[in-house]
Amino acid sequence: MKIINTIFAQNLKRQLNYNGMKQTDLAKKLNVTDAAVSDWCRSVKAPGLDVLYQLCGILGCTISELIGEPEDLPEGAIPIVRVEKRTQ
Repeated sequence: MKIINTIFAQNLKRQLNYNGMKQTDLAKKLNVTDAAVSDWCRSVKAPGLDVLYQLCGILGCTISELIGEPEDLPEGAIPIVRVEKRTQ
């Protein structure tokens, strides 16, 4: 799980930079603590799927862009199934 958290952290920091946002800005938009976002960016923890969807909306990216594609994982790692948000 640490490998996946690290990939997520790298991608989250990249998306924050691309959008010109600080961790504190993101925390306010998500209504979470600054410490939670800091933990995500340091690969200490990862958010739940519900927060991932919110992150995508705020950052204008896909879940795959945040968690990475299976080919991004090291050999032997268990890939995450790609999940797309349903549109109605």
